[in-house]
Amino acid sequence: MGKVLYGDYDQCYLQPEAALKLKKAHDILKKNNPSLRFILYDCVRPRSVQQEMWDLVKGTDQQQYVASPKSGSIHNFGAAVDLSLTHLDTGLVDMGTPFDFFGKEAQPRYEDAYVQDGVLRHEQV
Repeated sequence: MGKVLYGDYDQCYLQPEAALKLKKAHDILKKNNPSLRFILYDCVRPRSVQQEMWDLVKGTDQQQYVASPKSGSIHNFGAAVDLSLTHLDTGLVDMGTPFDFFGKEAQPRYEDAYVQDGVLRHEQV
């Protein structure tokens, strides 16, 4: 978002079911590739942060990527997490776009076309 919105939040809060599924996914990741780990960026999102995000994008092309604070997001209920991958030795995995990138390159529905056109590599999708 180009702005610190979470202040002193330094832990990932999730609903128990979401946390258990995340742990299961992490265990599978570690087993299949011991050099990779998840990096968690965005877990529970207070409504005040949802409002700030909305205020930053309202009326812009980025508005489509942020839920209205009226309806909220599953992040507001601790049922979603934004994450990426990091190599223990070399750092963040190149996912094709930076975190919180608001553009078509980050939309799964365009992945195949962007791989075909050379915008993204298969390893990034």
